[in-house]
Amino acid sequence: MPFLQAEGSRSAVAYIEEGPGGFGVTPSAAFSWTGLRFTSESLGKDINVFESQEIRSDRMTSAIVRGNRNPNGDLSFELGRASHNLAIRHLLGGEWSTAGTVAPYTHTITGASSLPAAGLSIAKGFTDIPLYIVYAGSRIDSMSFDIPQEGFIGCSASILSLTEAAASATRPWSNPLTYPTGDPYESVQTVVHAQAWNSAGSYTWNASTQLGIITAGRFTISNGIDPNSFVIGSTTRYSLPAGRRRIEGNMNVLLFDATLYNQYVDGTAMALRFVMTDGTYSHTWTFPNVRYAGPKPTPAVQNEQGIRYDMPWRAIRHENLGYDVQCVAVTDQQVTKY
Repeated sequence: MPFLQAEGSRSAVAYIEEGPGGFGVTPSAAFSWTGLRFTSESLGKDINVFESQEIRSDRMTSAIVRGNRNPNGDLSFELGRASHNLAIRHLLGGEWSTAGTVAPYTHTITGASSLPAAGLSIAKGFTDIPLYIVYAGSRIDSMSFDIPQEGFIGCSASILSLTEAAASATRPWSNPLTYPTGDPYESVQTVVHAQAWNSAGSYTWNASTQLGIITAGRFTISNGIDPNSFVIGSTTRYSLPAGRRRIEGNMNVLLFDATLYNQYVDGTAMALRFVMTDGTYSHTWTFPNVRYAGPKPTPAVQNEQGIRYDMPWRAIRHENLGYDVQCVAVTDQQVTKY
């Protein structure tokens, strides 16, 4: 009789915010784990290996030892109106503030000076074997948002964890998992706005501020987490301290006039907004202080087709508003634990 091979179509990923036991302590299955809607994952553990440098006449290696454990990987998913808001909180820090007593609810969060005190525990399960692996004390090092010309908006989160638990047949969550509802955002329902920076940060976004010549866009928010906090006597990370938050992106645009390119050349201060919509619901990302900056955006002729070029940008702190990024999520969920 053949052995049962694990199938990707039967896999699951779930996550939960750590709490009562502290950072790096996974809550029990009695707590409310959330099913993570995902398209692929690469969570695993790298283990350093050291080979003895002893020279022997038989040319054989005399010994090897194993060193530090580095649990890490990527989670890829399609962003939707009610999904991944817990991940966004752990990307930006701070807390969501919620307005409204009936749907639609409006949740607002800005980039904070520190990440949440509680970490995330992330579990992946090969449910048909069954086999489950838990990553405790997890931080989101970075998250990228890809807006194609057509199709769904794709995201990829880079994860660093304190520990990877030994694989177990015991399911870490209660059954069944709760999954957020709603379809992923489509790029056809996404609008990008740009306007000149102002010191008050009082921006009015309307049809006149839309950039209608973008063929694709991308932005990445990085926390600069140090993966190398190990101490003598242990092969497990001691901590995961965050560095400076960096925000950068790129827009691929059609060449119609010199406006955007001259803003790059002149170093014009700008503000950008990305609005991802699904009917009544949306995620709006605002970067109130942006500079077009990056490698070689000069339009170039590569063939006989229409000319397009990249416009790289970076976001920095707005002095008056006191933040570099704000996300407003309008959802049918009153809570943002998903």
